[in-house]
Amino acid sequence: MSKNLLIVCTLVILCYSQIYSQTPPYYHYTSSNGLASSTVFHIIQDRAGYLWFGTLNGLSRFDGTRFITYRTKDGLNSNSITHILETEDNKLYVSNFERGINLITNGKIENYIENINGKYFTTAYMIDYQENLFTYTPLLSINIVNKIHRDSIYIFNTSPIMVNKLVILPDNKLAALTQTGLYHIINYKFNKILIKDLEGVNLTSYAKDNDGSYLLGSFGAIYRIKDNTLIKKYNIKLFDHIKIENIFIDSKNNIWFNAPGKGFYVIYIGTDEIINLGTKLKLDITHITNFLEDNEGNIWITTFGKGVYCLNNLYLKNYMEYDGLINNSINTVMLQGERYWCKKNKQIK
Repeated sequence: MSKNLLIVCTLVILCYSQIYSQTPPYYHYTSSNGLASSTVFHIIQDRAGYLWFGTLNGLSRFDGTRFITYRTKDGLNSNSITHILETEDNKLYVSNFERGINLITNGKIENYIENINGKYFTTAYMIDYQENLFTYTPLLSINIVNKIHRDSIYIFNTSPIMVNKLVILPDNKLAALTQTGLYHIINYKFNKILIKDLEGVNLTSYAKDNDGSYLLGSFGAIYRIKDNTLIKKYNIKLFDHIKIENIFIDSKNNIWFNAPGKGFYVIYIGTDEIINLGTKLKLDITHITNFLEDNEGNIWITTFGKGVYCLNNLYLKNYMEYDGLINNSINTVMLQGERYWCKKNKQIK
């Protein structure tokens, strides 16, 4: 068998095999690569294309080649960065465990708000809504900060309702995921959102889809909601009392999620099968903190203690009739230069 024919045969087998069951190609970044810390709490990609990592020991910016790290000596209030938020006016708000929030504008770091009523405060998460920053730590109070005047306009004591996360629903209304269900927040008051079969459910995570629906994570299940109606339930029975801590929907409509200290999993579109992708990266007992898909389609996964993983070229590119093919039914295989083509129109570099 010639070398070229062997390559072609191998590629045909690849096209018929389930590519998702294989270990995906990835890059692994830790503090030894320049990341501020191997414990990363949050990641975003800004409008300029830079990736920002909030870590236990500083804020890191990544340009695709190298990391630049900012710490208290550069103007941050604290080195323990919990959350990063970019607003429509290209401003970055950076929260921390110890001393409020910093603001980054045009590369300049300044103190945005350090204390409320004379006391330093902790912010785990932030959300931008109607000219205010809603800053909060789960199960504690919510601080509402006016972005113009940089002061707290309201300290929202949520008791007896225990808030896990704040989200903006597809109807552009602010909502709270709580231990007793889903609520709108209107005029600093909770208004229960009635969804059949979800009343009293402890909701722990959220992801918005492009079709107007959204996902809610809980203990042992993920629910798909549209127009205040439960339209699908994914039963997640991987182990007892599993908490769906984070949910992420990628550009291919695959569902990613994690459980504390149990790696991460994927439900590929069109199936209900749960793939333990974390175990393929030896992250079975690792705490995943965040997911992100960058502008190039790479999936980034941040961890507590093991740095950051970038899954690249995760999906093969499909070419169809609307891309210029004469017909979607391709029955031949050919070798051309350094690119290999095979059945089902999938291109492999």
